[in-house]
Amino acid sequence: MKPLVEFTNEDKAKMLHALFPEEIPLSLDEILAFCEDFKRHKEEYAKDWATNSFFPFDYWFSLLEQTATLIKEYHIDMIRSRIVFSSQLCYTPTALFLNDRIVKHAQNKSTNEKFKKAVELLYH
Repeated sequence: MKPLVEFTNEDKAKMLHALFPEEIPLSLDEILAFCEDFKRHKEEYAKDWATNSFFPFDYWFSLLEQTATLIKEYHIDMIRSRIVFSSQLCYTPTALFLNDRIVKHAQNKSTNEKFKKAVELLYH
């Protein structure tokens, strides 16, 4: 195995999926729910965006839409396969959005302490 500092976004996603396959459906569902909420309240998010984000709002919103589309299209395959999960969501800039949402899922929704520690190790 290569050193952690050499892991790509795909490597991190594959590792997380391999170690915690039970967390993947929960993470994907939470990401989709967040995307839908964000779309419904787009104007509210946009108001405070400039002070709370590194990325321009329109760019982040496009990553959100791309990610939601990919999850809807490959949902079952992403649950079953770490290769599909990682290649579909981490090969393009959607990895930026996925990484953020995985971290937020671990911090705010997951009850699996080992998963939380793995996310902290991989993404911080």
